[in-house]
Amino acid sequence: MAMETDVMPRSVYFHPTILLQLISMLILVCGTSALPQTLPDRAAWMQQSRWGVMTHYLADWKARESGERMTVDRWNRMIDRFDVETLAEQLKSAGAGYYIITIGQNSGFYLAPNGTYDRYVAIQPSKCSRRDLVADLYEPLHKRGIKLLVYLPSGAPAGDSAARARLNWQNGPFRNIEFQRKWEEVIREWSIRWGRKIAGWWFDGCYWPNTMYRTSEPPNFASFASAARAGNPESIVAFNPGVVPRIISVTPEEDYTAGEIDLPERISIRRAANGKIDGTQIHVLSFLGERWGRGAPRFSVDQAIEWSRNITKEGGAITWDVPIQPNGTIAQEFIDQLGAIGNALSVQPTAAPDTAHPAIPVKPRRGTSPGVPEAHLEYPPGKSPKFWSKATAETIMQRYPDYRIAYWKDWTYVQGYMFCGFEMLYKATGDKRYLDYMKQYIDHFVDDRGNFTGDSLTNLDNLMTGTSIAALYEYTRDERYRAAARQFRKVFDTYPRSDGQFWHGNKSPNMWIDGIFMGQMFLLRYGKAIGDAAYGYDEAARQITVFAQHCAKGSSGLYLHAWTAAPEKARWANPVTGLSPEVWSEGLGWYALVIVEALAVIPQGHPQRSAVEDIYSRLVKALARTQDPTSGGWYMIIDKGDQPGNWIDPSGTAMFVYSLQRGIELGLLDSGVYDPVVRRAYRSLLTFARINEQGLVDIHGAGDGITIKKDFETYVSVPRVVNAKEAVAGFLWATAIMEKAQLKQFKGE
Repeated sequence: MAMETDVMPRSVYFHPTILLQLISMLILVCGTSALPQTLPDRAAWMQQSRWGVMTHYLADWKARESGERMTVDRWNRMIDRFDVETLAEQLKSAGAGYYIITIGQNSGFYLAPNGTYDRYVAIQPSKCSRRDLVADLYEPLHKRGIKLLVYLPSGAPAGDSAARARLNWQNGPFRNIEFQRKWEEVIREWSIRWGRKIAGWWFDGCYWPNTMYRTSEPPNFASFASAARAGNPESIVAFNPGVVPRIISVTPEEDYTAGEIDLPERISIRRAANGKIDGTQIHVLSFLGERWGRGAPRFSVDQAIEWSRNITKEGGAITWDVPIQPNGTIAQEFIDQLGAIGNALSVQPTAAPDTAHPAIPVKPRRGTSPGVPEAHLEYPPGKSPKFWSKATAETIMQRYPDYRIAYWKDWTYVQGYMFCGFEMLYKATGDKRYLDYMKQYIDHFVDDRGNFTGDSLTNLDNLMTGTSIAALYEYTRDERYRAAARQFRKVFDTYPRSDGQFWHGNKSPNMWIDGIFMGQMFLLRYGKAIGDAAYGYDEAARQITVFAQHCAKGSSGLYLHAWTAAPEKARWANPVTGLSPEVWSEGLGWYALVIVEALAVIPQGHPQRSAVEDIYSRLVKALARTQDPTSGGWYMIIDKGDQPGNWIDPSGTAMFVYSLQRGIELGLLDSGVYDPVVRRAYRSLLTFARINEQGLVDIHGAGDGITIKKDFETYVSVPRVVNAKEAVAGFLWATAIMEKAQLKQFKGE
């Protein structure tokens, strides 16, 4: 007998139709599991987003913070006051790709209505808010390109015994069938209510997955996920097994890992491929505060960036939890950190090259909104307007009909800086629009009794816009403004200092050059408009001269960015001297502005006036010496124009134009010497300005929201953007003073 062979005779073959029939029979017999399946990659967008923000807006937490008992009425008032637009703008300015908010947790209070929940627990009045905060968050986030996800515990509210009993919840390794069926109905109602407004769910407390969810019969992980996706089949779902340093996936039904971790330095990612672990998108959730949703920042910016990059380089996404304020906004110190993380993780979009002043359109730290999309003026694109100052102010009013939306939070130093330029235009033209725009903004923060209702006055930046409150009292004599300005003035009586100089913020003994401007501009204006001028003059002179003693760069007439009394706690500080490393143009610009404004009002006989005049004299000589002979502007790091990577900074250049021209006007400077310096600088500054296709003013080529850096490379590597807020305000100051004579000549036009 011939040996059998595995080779098929040439005459035997399968017709394609027969082959398909055989495959179909195999599927029927063996089930679909016999063939490989491709799971939907719903979370691909999360990998592209790279990072997001979470907040715990919880009734019991807010009650503890305020010391007041939470009631249904109080909870509804809080939800009604939640500022969705400002929060969305903050998240956009930081560069976050998505946002996770807690629907509720242990207290039984929830921030959206749910009839199913109310029917089951039978608690009246309902502890579900009247306002659907989740639905209201969607539009502000969506129009800014930010996805919305929600957090919900997998169990009944632990602090509400009535709800626990009526939902049939047992905490522990129990099957909880009746509870789970009810809970999935509650989740299904929310999911259908929100539909595609919700991009995903993060379910907490799945601590007993084997007992409750890993079963073939529902309720199980599959039915749980199905309830969450009832309104949006593309919703991504994660189930949290608790704090586990090693990132794991607990079920094929989840799209991304919950990834809860208290200590991000201990994160372990193993056997990852293409940003996934066992087919599930890698995701990590940790917190920037001292605890979840509470406390001051516990990490340095560099630490947070390092740990974020460790996740994203694996193709993962990281979510940072931060505290949220009662009005639904995030405090500045956390926005600063989030913005730095966003800058570090951002993949910069490409844009048409700007050959004169290349700019990278990014979402900058402490960012700036592009304004309302319908903003438009009649200035011809590409042509210079008769008055750049008027066009700039009109652009601000068009872009930001409500000036609260312009920056990373509603009350900032930038509004006050900009309003100084508006006031210059009002004085020169008599056009009441400029004063009315200031008043419209300030009135959001000063109530009928003169109480200031804006941000906390715990740092010098927040005090700057008090200047505008004092100015409004001078123009209107409305007692509300005087009462509010007095609240700002009182802060200085107990504000912390080192060697007589105010700390930039009240938590760290760091003295910034920016703070000299922010604090003293208010005190000088308060003295002029309201009273206590002697204190204002004394304090301004003290702050200017003490800073000069600490931060003078030798005998150059230039000044470093900052000094600290605790160099061991500041990464940018020289460990011996406590000094920052470089002469930053915009920082020196703040100093140049406040010095000349102080000399405009400090009387001739004041004992410190000559010292302030000497500082100004040495500074302007240094500016003339360091002015770039080719462009007429000043470099980002002023005294290192020959270093590779350095660039002409329009923000600092604008400030120096104003300071020098103001010095000439006040008779402090020889016009024969300094007028040519000013003219060259002003020509340089105007090359950064454009009228865009909407007839609006754009300022190109400056960095946005820059703070102290550790070295030259970090300063000159900041992204240059269009309409960096400080550069726009500086441009308004410079053009207003340079066009002042012509504005008065054409007054009323």
